[in-house]
Amino acid sequence: MDPVKCYYFISRFLDSDIPTVTTNFKEFLVKDGVIQMLVKFITQNYPKEVVEELKNNPPPQNTPALLALQQKGPDLTEEELSALSIEERSNFKNKKNVSVELIKSYKVMNLFLHPSPPFISLAKDKLPVIVSTLFEFFESENNGIINYDENSLPNIHHFSKVLSSLFYQFTFDFLNQLSEIQPSSQKMYFQILVEHIYLTPIQELFLVIAKRASASVNEYQTSNPIETKKIQKTLQKSKVFSLISSFFVQPGKYILIINLKTEKVNLILEGIVEFVIKSIEALDIHGPDAGFTISSFQNKEFVDSLIKIMLNEPKKKDSFQLRKQCLSIINSLCKQSIEYSQKNQYQQEKESIFSPSGSPSSWVFYLTTNHLPNVCKILIDIGNDPNQKKTLGSYRMDMFNILMELIKAKATFKRKTPNQPYLPVELWYFLVEWFFQFNNIYHAKFFYLVKELFSQGHLPSIKHFCTNHLNRFITFYLDNEQSECKGVILILLNYIRISASQFPANHFLPTYLKSNDQWNSLYNTLITNTIKQYVLPWGSDDNQFNSPSNIDKIDFGSDFADSIGFGDETITASTQNKKLLIDTEFTGSSNNNQNNSNNNNNNNLDSIPMVSDEERAKLEEELLKDEANKKKKKNNNQKKKK
Repeated sequence: MDPVKCYYFISRFLDSDIPTVTTNFKEFLVKDGVIQMLVKFITQNYPKEVVEELKNNPPPQNTPALLALQQKGPDLTEEELSALSIEERSNFKNKKNVSVELIKSYKVMNLFLHPSPPFISLAKDKLPVIVSTLFEFFESENNGIINYDENSLPNIHHFSKVLSSLFYQFTFDFLNQLSEIQPSSQKMYFQILVEHIYLTPIQELFLVIAKRASASVNEYQTSNPIETKKIQKTLQKSKVFSLISSFFVQPGKYILIINLKTEKVNLILEGIVEFVIKSIEALDIHGPDAGFTISSFQNKEFVDSLIKIMLNEPKKKDSFQLRKQCLSIINSLCKQSIEYSQKNQYQQEKESIFSPSGSPSSWVFYLTTNHLPNVCKILIDIGNDPNQKKTLGSYRMDMFNILMELIKAKATFKRKTPNQPYLPVELWYFLVEWFFQFNNIYHAKFFYLVKELFSQGHLPSIKHFCTNHLNRFITFYLDNEQSECKGVILILLNYIRISASQFPANHFLPTYLKSNDQWNSLYNTLITNTIKQYVLPWGSDDNQFNSPSNIDKIDFGSDFADSIGFGDETITASTQNKKLLIDTEFTGSSNNNQNNSNNNNNNNLDSIPMVSDEERAKLEEELLKDEANKKKKKNNNQKKKK
């Protein structure tokens, strides 16, 4: 059929208020090239004859149908509005001029979204032709015209909606068709979509497919779980989600294969990050074994690759943006893990019974178990990076927040490692150095880090901080009258003071503080300033500051102690269990005597026998050997049973 005549015939059909495909009109659409012309009203990729005709005889912009729709704009139904793009919705509501081409594209989209029975049977028979014609939408790029902005592709929303409709109506045939090769570009249709994933409608299309294939979406599972499995197998065969993750992890490899420009590659990477984060949130990918099971985004290998990029890329120029993108994905995975844990505490405890590590299967626990040293190394790289020395930056803070979550997760591990340091010496140096360099945002984060380590009673961290860095905080507090970090240092020193009163008297912390001259010279000033700022009203008599009743108001159990972290139930439980640590082995008295020694810590330290670090190290080594022997014996018994 002549393309120009076909164009005008379909154009007149679309001029009606609600065009509907009847049985008679279906017979016309079945003719060679007609259904393609209908779809071209969305792609706007007309044959040369039609393009020439439109140049010579441009269509009128004020047709009755257009005016009617513009007048109807504010009264469109919710269903009609949902099918529009944000820009179109705004145009309709504000009665702005909308092109005839856009209106007709919208009407063609509606034919697919609300199909009549004859059109459904036609679409099923012509599915390969319809998909092939729809993907001509991107052919302008093959001619050197590259559209990087959704505003330059006004019909991209219609394109995406039509594909979503075809997916819902002809799920398996549609997925199989997208796995085929487009003749003009010699690329798989899925690959073409991946190359345009920076466009929001394409991300939404992938999300629609992922949700339908996800085993975690209950609304689909109650309908037909067998069908869901078939969809998953079809997607696994196409390897589309592996393609998305592989493109992000190895963009250089795909640049050579598909010959993309650098600007386009950067946009694709940004789009992949946005899509992966949306998938994590929408599909609840809170751990390596949960959420979208056929997706590469929840594979341990994918997360390992992200960490590897962040470790290796600092050696390369212009890699900061890629590292930030990796961090965004990891940050989203951690947030989803934390949110799941908070809402599903019972399920978390249930999973911990079956988890090999004795911990729930979540990204936070996986990173804690496998990548805590790597996270520390990344922070050290940030400290050594000359481009990041002067500013705090979101990259540094997001990385620090992840470190905090990993250390918090250590407290819930069933198998403790009390003699192994969490943080390397070099990282401690940077963390302390940043405290005196940056502002209150970092000050608060650093205090929470120290608080977490002390509340866990992690001896290597307590020892390192006290012996290597505590004196610097004391000196700074005593020597600087005006500083924005003095208030945080006051809280930090009080936290250490109160923590020492909760450990056994022969524990390292109270013993060290008792023998530290700088701490002893600070002690009275610390008590006085704390009472002055947090207990007594302004202008009180100086002689009242160090009275026993006022000191009680800043000790353990007081409102002040609760306000700086001792009021948390988890921390209270942790402090009550500290007697189960290694140091309890050195307490020769009964439990009652231990409680008395804790309550009278400052007065009775001299009367308690001290234990050297060598003896403590020997006992730690013996305990570890016993634990290793028990594990070996258990494994041997299991082998015998088999």
